[in-house]
Amino acid sequence: MDPEMKKSLETEVQKNQLRSQFLKLTDACWDTCMDKPRDKLDSRTEGCFINCVDRFVDTNQTVVSRFANMVQQQQSGFR
Repeated sequence: MDPEMKKSLETEVQKNQLRSQFLKLTDACWDTCMDKPRDKLDSRTEGCFINCVDRFVDTNQTVVSRFANMVQQQQSGFR
């Protein structure tokens, strides 16, 4: 495969993964924080969304870091 085409494909895969994560975040926080339809967010709901997003990001960073460490350990073990 052409290196430029491969890079383009990898970029598109990363974009799709980011979109997927964003949709998961939106769904999870919406289900957690929106207990009833509203015209605008009250302070409790806004705080819930902020906390939910922060926890979601923290969790994803922890998981990515853990997998990166696992990959690094496996690669160093194969040398």
